[in-house]
Amino acid sequence: MSQIVGKIEGFDVHYVPEKDILFCKNTAIKRSILSDFFYGGVDRISIPQKNIVLYKDNSVISLGCLTLSHSDAEDILNKTKNGKNYSSEY
Repeated sequence: MSQIVGKIEGFDVHYVPEKDILFCKNTAIKRSILSDFFYGGVDRISIPQKNIVLYKDNSVISLGCLTLSHSDAEDILNKTKNGKNYSSEY
């Protein structure tokens, strides 16, 4: 069952803990990929099987056609630690 864990550009971000998937506006990636990218030292990764490229700039992350701030990404990752949604504000 999915949980809404935030918003990107006004669209709900759904998290499916059973599959470790984040989904927003026709874009789905594993939470672990976003986490590794966010906390890692690379500025760009490609996920060819999904036809998605993630870019990291000073204060924004581009996730396919979506853009989110570093603070929003960190908030979403924190809310989905250990497969749980820690917030009920959405």
